[in-house]
Amino acid sequence: MKTIFKVLMLLLVLFAGNAMAKTCPAKSDAQNWGAASSWVGCGVPSDGDRVVIPSGSTVTLNEDTQEIADLTVATGGVLLGSGGNKLHLQGPGNLTNNGTITLGNAEIEMRGDFVNTGTFNAGSDKLKLDGDFANTGTFNAQTGLVEFDGNAAQTITGNVTFNDLKVDNGSSNGLVLNGNVIVNGSLSGNAVSGGLVKLSDTCPVDYTLTSNSGNTVQHSCPLPPGPIAEYRFDEAAWTGATNEVKDSSGNGNHAQAFNGATTAVTSAAISGNPGTCGYGVFANSYVQTSLPNFTSNFTMTGWIRSSNITPAGQRIVIDDQNNSGGYGFSLSDGTSGRLRFYSRGINPVILDSSYTIANNTWYFVAAVADITNKKRTIYVYDASGALLNQTTEVAWTSGTWGADNGPVSIGGETNASSESANRFRGTLDEIRVYGAALNQAALTAIAKQTHPCTVTGPDHYELSLPTTGISCLPTTVTVTACATGVPCNPMSTLSGKTALLKTTAGALSATTVTFNASGVASTTLSYPAASDGAVATLTLSDEQAAAINARKYCPDGASCVVGDSGSTTFNTAGLIFATAVNAGEASFSSQTAGVDFGPYWLRAVKTNTATKACEAALTAAHPVNFSYQCLDPTSCSSGNLLKVGSLAAVASTGATVNLAFDANGNASLGNFSFADVGQIKINVSATAGGATLTGSTKEAAGSRFVVKPYSLVLTDITQTAAPHLSNPAAVDAAGSKFVKAGENFSATVTSVNASCAASLAGYTTLSSIAATCITPNYGQETTPETVSLSYALVPGLGLSANPALNNAAAFGAFSGGSVTGTTFNWGEVGIITLTPSVGDGNYLGAGNPGGTTSGKVGRFYPDHFDVSVNLNGTMAAACPAGGFTYTGQPMGYATAPALTIKPMGAAIGGSVTQNYQGGFQKLSATAVTVTVPTADASQFGKNGVTKTPLVATMSAGALANTSGTMTYTLNAGDQFTYLRNANALIGPFTTAIPLVVTEVAESEVSAVGSLVPMPQILSPTGTAMRYGRARMLNAYGSESLDLPVVFRAEYLASTGPGNAWSVNTVDSCTNATLSFAPIGTANITSNTCVLEPGNNSGKGCAAALTPAQTNRRYLEAGVTGVDSNGVAGFAGNFNLWLRAPGATHVGSIDITATVDSWLQYPWTGATATNPSARATFGIYKSPLIYRRENY
Repeated sequence: MKTIFKVLMLLLVLFAGNAMAKTCPAKSDAQNWGAASSWVGCGVPSDGDRVVIPSGSTVTLNEDTQEIADLTVATGGVLLGSGGNKLHLQGPGNLTNNGTITLGNAEIEMRGDFVNTGTFNAGSDKLKLDGDFANTGTFNAQTGLVEFDGNAAQTITGNVTFNDLKVDNGSSNGLVLNGNVIVNGSLSGNAVSGGLVKLSDTCPVDYTLTSNSGNTVQHSCPLPPGPIAEYRFDEAAWTGATNEVKDSSGNGNHAQAFNGATTAVTSAAISGNPGTCGYGVFANSYVQTSLPNFTSNFTMTGWIRSSNITPAGQRIVIDDQNNSGGYGFSLSDGTSGRLRFYSRGINPVILDSSYTIANNTWYFVAAVADITNKKRTIYVYDASGALLNQTTEVAWTSGTWGADNGPVSIGGETNASSESANRFRGTLDEIRVYGAALNQAALTAIAKQTHPCTVTGPDHYELSLPTTGISCLPTTVTVTACATGVPCNPMSTLSGKTALLKTTAGALSATTVTFNASGVASTTLSYPAASDGAVATLTLSDEQAAAINARKYCPDGASCVVGDSGSTTFNTAGLIFATAVNAGEASFSSQTAGVDFGPYWLRAVKTNTATKACEAALTAAHPVNFSYQCLDPTSCSSGNLLKVGSLAAVASTGATVNLAFDANGNASLGNFSFADVGQIKINVSATAGGATLTGSTKEAAGSRFVVKPYSLVLTDITQTAAPHLSNPAAVDAAGSKFVKAGENFSATVTSVNASCAASLAGYTTLSSIAATCITPNYGQETTPETVSLSYALVPGLGLSANPALNNAAAFGAFSGGSVTGTTFNWGEVGIITLTPSVGDGNYLGAGNPGGTTSGKVGRFYPDHFDVSVNLNGTMAAACPAGGFTYTGQPMGYATAPALTIKPMGAAIGGSVTQNYQGGFQKLSATAVTVTVPTADASQFGKNGVTKTPLVATMSAGALANTSGTMTYTLNAGDQFTYLRNANALIGPFTTAIPLVVTEVAESEVSAVGSLVPMPQILSPTGTAMRYGRARMLNAYGSESLDLPVVFRAEYLASTGPGNAWSVNTVDSCTNATLSFAPIGTANITSNTCVLEPGNNSGKGCAAALTPAQTNRRYLEAGVTGVDSNGVAGFAGNFNLWLRAPGATHVGSIDITATVDSWLQYPWTGATATNPSARATFGIYKSPLIYRRENY
């Protein structure tokens, strides 16, 4: 019955415990964890409780928590760490943060899983967990440690960056990655060996863990060893030049294309960017490599797509030119659509796969030669990277893997081979050769590998021709290979490549056009027999280097649309611009706003009906209408922007000008200038004999008539937030402050023409720029041009750190030629200059006009100081050999405490502003405030209520700066003295001197916002403190014998019950000076002295001691010898012996020892005095007159 009762009671206790566990939601607004009033219905959360911090609640962790079950911080909820306190989560111990947690210097220790979808600021202490870690929110590592301390492999889900990471869950466990991890600080723990953490295999998906300052990258799906050669076939085209087929492995095994092998990009094995990008196209062609012959383990991999699986002998990789011991990896050798791996030096020679591939389908294939184990394996994967087939031989039975003396080739036998017909029909890509026999896991990973498609064919081709022409003049036709979409930036790597042009009327000077080094090909179209309104249509085709996207037709070089063809309408008469009298039609290229270009002539021509040659259409003064058209942007800004020679400026709508045509139809125009920007066309028209003559500017081949800005000007540099300070343009470190490092500032960029060129450097506000100088069309283009800022340190100021200018291109939309950005920030201290430029560096293909560099911008200064304890330091014992200090005795530091002070940028978890040095450092040592302590931090005095008091003398410490990070070391001369009073009369204790740092602030920057909040406490390691006294006792003896006098240093060993004083045997540091005073009329002070060969005591005999007196020598600090108890050296016992005064010298003397104040004691009153005693020679010491014994 007793046992049953106990079990029932245990169950009742367990049920009662579960019943008491509860859910504790925090109240709204600011709350403290340790306050019962902060929680709804549960008081301070206790063991097993589930805690919720709801939206609108901010809870400060002002004390260590109980062992709560779990914690949820809801969206809009906030948990703030404080004071180094610890959050304990036990069973299940999960933490879910959907809001904000800022640890500061607090710590979390949890048994469950960590899930963060909100913002987690890791602070400076530790997050220790036994479960898994999942982050899909913002995890700011700051300077904290994350420790995995479970008993099995722990999973990290989501991409995350840690500061310090400790994986301490066992050497066989480690981590399972479900995201990429970066460790900026240390990587440690028992699951880490040689700087590498144990990672579980996640193949075929690969994640990385990067540590060691980015120098160590671990893969959860380990990559195979690097290839000996890797042919990506991403070149735009092959011409047959030596080494033009590049080896991307870095081993220099470049190759050469033969028989017209080329590349394409339109149907990659793995599409997209990144992808497998370009590929090789093979028919009766091949690529010859510089690879060696392989006679030890190797693997060949690649993507294949056959256009016809029927022909036999389709070589993929072959080393068998001479049919003399080589090997080959081939398609359809035995059975159509089957792969074969053969080697002539072994038996059996052939291994055929058991899988049949289909036409026009990409497959990833591999041939593995495990020569060590005499096995070959063929793998076939589909386009998704899934394994379709694996064919492995048992082992070859005889022979040795051999080699052929010929070269290794891809896609077919070489021309020197007797089997040169054995060549692949279709496309090959990503051919790799590895110097190892790879396993299936490695091949699966390779099958999924992609790379950025940085080397491809052109994005598209553009066909440009004028919409109108004159039958007596040839018309220029231009084809441009565009490396980019919109705008078209010509591709410069297609020199020598060709394309075909066809026309429906007239004749082309060349139907095959060849691209130059600028990516442009041109020819002319002549149609002298054309009647008015006759149309010639041109078609572009058969480019040698295939483009990624469709062709475009650009009438008059603008307003491009997708299409292969375009037309020119011919007239028999018209107007043309020329650069000289009787010259051909001029080509207009890019110009600069507000800058004259020319001179030009206008020619009026017509086609001679008989000769079809041009002749004058106007030969006298005649009115001509001038207008201009904005092609990009498609609308023009208002105003008369086009200047024609010395005539009045013309608006886009046009103006009539009287021109004097000579007998050959030439009229001088002078120079043009245009005050705005964009792609334009100048139109002219005139009426003669009832017919209208028209003309327009024609663009140069590969160039457009684009007017770019004269410059971009930066103005209105101001602080974005209140009080919106204007840039003070500080000259040096003494200049006025602007914004904090990392704080947003604003700036305006304006596009201008040359009319205000002389004033550009002086503009500080937009309002100061004349309206006629601004080019309003900037930013209104079809694909709007943008701007960005570059930056540079002002030289000569000792600045070196120069981080990126954040959001350098974050401008809004242009309006009236100007644009403003408000989120620029620079995360350093100092002064910089800013220069605006065209966002893509190329204004509508006309180049970068550049910008006017600003004046000085700054001074930038730190956002705040991050202050942390660098070194708590150590107190020095005043008696170093004894390791103690007496109460009342001054002491200093053995190692001075120190702070680390980091000037920081504004970003959470930001960087140290390394330029906070020299004149830019405004913090001085006197600006660090340390409260002078008045009492011990923990030791109570005798009354049990008041801490033991102390006084301190402190001076400013020293401030050292290394790359911006400062170390403040307290003054080595600081002195601390524990006061001797009634409350200090306690037993030994270890000092705990609190050095409270209350402020680190200069005139502009303080520690408000420090990662570890202020105030902070430096707690130097203490030393033993002993309440001491020097004690001397009366002595009596014969005048014929040396007299021992008890004189020793004591300390209060215990205060209860009573006071227990003990000899301070560790005191080897005390000195005393003795004096004698006679008692009565018998003055024997001159007849005795202190036994010592010298005079350390002040009353020494200064005579050699006899052998019997060897252990009677006076001892104190610095005196060697052995006392009368056999103890060597001074150990709290002064070993005071007085020499016998002699038979006739009877009497007493008073001895007083002058000692340090911390050894004085109130022997006879309230005032501490030096110890004294009476030594009596030859006088009977007992006060008894009569004694008898009773039985």
